[in-house]
Amino acid sequence: MITINPAKQLGIEARTGSLEVGKDADIAIFKNHPLSIYGVPQFTIVDGVIRFDRANDPADMRLMVDPKQNIDNPTYQVRGRDMCMDGTEFLFTETEKK
Repeated sequence: MITINPAKQLGIEARTGSLEVGKDADIAIFKNHPLSIYGVPQFTIVDGVIRFDRANDPADMRLMVDPKQNIDNPTYQVRGRDMCMDGTEFLFTETEKK
């Protein structure tokens, strides 16, 4: 919706604006919503070339946080229990729990 409508307004919808065979497109695939702070890029294709593949990128040095790990931060302490990462386990697994 945010790409095909502008393409139609510009009169270039036959070439771009949606993912179809024969059209030009740069693609970024995210785990979780791409506009969320929890969105993590998984795969990027630019001009038909894979520019980023998280599973196969040796330069990917992102810190992977263990949601069960206890941290020393009193801001997130509730009755002596660390609540900082509660409810975020799904971010660190391959498949979301339904």
